Amino acid sequence: MLVIGATFLAVPNAAAADPVRYAVSVESPGPIAVGTVTIRAVVSGGVSPAAAQPKYAAYHIRTLGPWTEEERSMMDRVSGGIFETTLAAGLLPNDAYRLEVRVWGDVPPYDPKDPATFARAVTDVAVDNPPPVPEGVQAASPSPALRIGWTPVDTADRSDFLGYRVLHRAGPCVAETSAYQVLGQVEDTLFTRRLDAGRYCIRVAAVRSSAVSGEILSPLSAPARVALSPSAAAPLLGDLVTGTGEVPEPPPAPKLPEPDREFSDARFAEDLPYDGVVTTQVAVPARVRQAAAVDPGPDPRQGPVLVAAGLILATASFLILRFLRVPGS
Repeated sequence: MLVIGATFLAVPNAAAADPVRYAVSVESPGPIAVGTVTIRAVVSGGVSPAAAQPKYAAYHIRTLGPWTEEERSMMDRVSGGIFETTLAAGLLPNDAYRLEVRVWGDVPPYDPKDPATFARAVTDVAVDNPPPVPEGVQAASPSPALRIGWTPVDTADRSDFLGYRVLHRAGPCVAETSAYQVLGQVEDTLFTRRLDAGRYCIRVAAVRSSAVSGEILSPLSAPARVALSPSAAAPLLGDLVTGTGEVPEPPPAPKLPEPDREFSDARFAEDLPYDGVVTTQVAVPARVRQAAAVDPGPDPRQGPVLVAAGLILATASFLILRFLRVPGS
């Protein structure tokens, strides 16, 4: 149970000649501290002379262990018996704390080990701050599976940090947080999951432990839209696409050969408009059969010569016979 405004009177010590005769109570903060809160302590009672009145105050906040002078923080005196200061509870991990306030004066001199020299009040405070909102939520799309990434929150290394909760909604994005269903929770900043093909809206919340409710969530992140392909062969983009629908730039085209590249092993004819390539064909020797030993016969090339010679001889014989023929014989 949390105790608010507990008041403790200093117990006289036999070694102290004049113990304090005033008390102190804590008016704020309340049982739950969120953000920056004011610590306000009010002194009641007191004696004369004025030197015996409290002039100083300090507070100490801890989860376990006693008061330590090295960890105390001084408070400002805003009026005769009121002391105030601020506590940045958001810098503390969410937990149950014990807040102690001490006040004292010049008489008797303050001795942190002697409760007769000061008055104190102790109250329990639960620090219960939500974590920051995750930013930079991005989704790989198109893709056959959900792949979401985001930027880690500043306090992800604290002892009260539990991770990130991923929520989704089929169809368009809406502002109503109750329209989203929990997909899962991870400690890292990357979440993957197989889902049916379709269009989804994704949001992420950071989660801390809570001394009040067990856990406390940040507000939901800005939405990220993702389209899942029904084909398992759909390409996964190397870079994530933002949920605002931005399209990544295509990769650069492959480098082509330079147009003025020279080929030193090519030959060309000067009268042709293109490079000539010399193609060498190897002649394979034909298989030779040995001729049989037969009579070659007459040379066919001598036939015309023989015919011409025969005609000449026949003509000559005709002329000779005609010359020799005797008239009347």
